Amino acid sequence: MRNQNMGQAEEAQADEAQPEEVQADEAQPEEVQADEAQPEADDGYPGGPVDRYVLKTYGDHVATRLWDGVDRGELRVFSNGKKLKEAVIENQEVEELVKSSGLYTLLKCSYEMIDKGLISAFVERWHRDTNSFHLPIGEMTITLDDVSSLLHIPIIGALFSVNIFNKDDAAELLGELLGVSLAAAYAEFNLTRTTTVRYSWLLDVYHQRCADQHWQMAARAFLLFLVGCTLFSDKSAFAVSVAYLECFRDLNSYGGYAWGIVVLAYLYDNLREASMHQTRTVSGYLTLLQALVLSQIYDKDYLRGVIWKPKRDKGLVILFRKALDEIDVDGICWTPYREHRLKRPFEVVSLFRGWIRRGPKMYAHLPDRVLRQYGHVQTIPGSPLEIVDQTTTPEEMDIMFTQYAVHVVDAGAVVHKPADCAIEYMEWFRRISLTKIYREKNIKFILFI
Repeated sequence: MRNQNMGQAEEAQADEAQPEEVQADEAQPEEVQADEAQPEADDGYPGGPVDRYVLKTYGDHVATRLWDGVDRGELRVFSNGKKLKEAVIENQEVEELVKSSGLYTLLKCSYEMIDKGLISAFVERWHRDTNSFHLPIGEMTITLDDVSSLLHIPIIGALFSVNIFNKDDAAELLGELLGVSLAAAYAEFNLTRTTTVRYSWLLDVYHQRCADQHWQMAARAFLLFLVGCTLFSDKSAFAVSVAYLECFRDLNSYGGYAWGIVVLAYLYDNLREASMHQTRTVSGYLTLLQALVLSQIYDKDYLRGVIWKPKRDKGLVILFRKALDEIDVDGICWTPYREHRLKRPFEVVSLFRGWIRRGPKMYAHLPDRVLRQYGHVQTIPGSPLEIVDQTTTPEEMDIMFTQYAVHVVDAGAVVHKPADCAIEYMEWFRRISLTKIYREKNIKFILFI
């Protein structure tokens, strides 16, 4: 795996939280229309887009406050790398079951420390209208190819829906799949005050089931611990929802899940929330985001020693912002996985343009906005997907994804230089986006106050 030293970063405080349940963004993708034909431009936003037809929710974005000199500071971030490092599979029977799930690599690729300044600066450039980072040189995002290449988990397979359980149903599920007594289950719920279970409790159950040689129950307990610490990492700092246990009911088929789809949708969800000006925290599997940055941003001389190196220092978000404001196309490694393809080949599904989901919540995956990340010339992309049909069901979305070959974008010409784009692209991009987060006077004021 490209970032084999992920787990060797410094220890950081680990915090998580339960996924916030919001209304489902249920939708169908519209037929793609070119962005050239757009409504007449208005006055736009100060320091932001001149034309508002792409970033329609920009008014609530943190960038609007930063331009006015209102700084929310660094976000609180969450990681479980240390917990994973301390978890050891001691039985071959359990290890084989975990490997067959397609999730075994997650044990080896989680950062112990997440860089608050780096993550905060990139979150400030995330826009939920396009599910991408807006930089001075165009858009970048976290793609299905990034998930596959960095985490080595499957991005093709079945999708799953997570049910909301009451305490009685959750207790019965723990009894059926983990062999836990109802009394023990209710005692745990009384401690967490929800239908979640602590990581430490799950590891205790895992060891008990191993001692009893109940290997499938032991594997389920360990897998629930594993996805809670990684794919579904949240702000609770210590617990995971029992609802995810249902994914491991049938250990003969659970390896068929497209785990990469779920982790990407969940991270998109957390980034969209964190990019709003009133939010002070960000969760999701931030190892994926940090690994993406470390693999795609060159360590230029003007960044060396400060930028792109995991640190605990407070206040570095200001320097990260300034570095991103000044970054140019030569500061980006657009295709970092070329040497890795023999081990992890490119999968065509990575060019799927449509909706991905976690449960009923759906998010647009738009590779045509970041063609340079696929080694192709960037052109003006189609309009972002709009939510046009509130009656669309997850089942209908699943059918669309299983037929992904029909919805793959035409990537167009291959680049001669990594940053190649159409002549009109950057002029168009500067009108619909923002190039700088800070006004110079605000940077000086904050740095020297």
